[in-house]
Amino acid sequence: MQKRYCTCGRTIWVNYYHTNQGWIPQLNRHAHPQETLRICPNCGRILDINRLP
Repeated sequence: MQKRYCTCGRTIWVNYYHTNQGWIPQLNRHAHPQETLRICPNCGRILDINRLP
C-alpha cells in the first residue's frame, strides 16, 4: 500500500493487486479500503495513478 496525494493535498491510498495481467492499482479513500475512487472526494478531480505524487 502506498500513500499518495491529489494535487489539492488530499491523501489517496493505493493498493496493488496481482492478476494474470500484472499488477493493478486500486485507489482508495482510507488505508482500509471500503470503496475504489475514480475522482478526488475533496476537489472532484479525476484521479490518475501516474500523476499522483
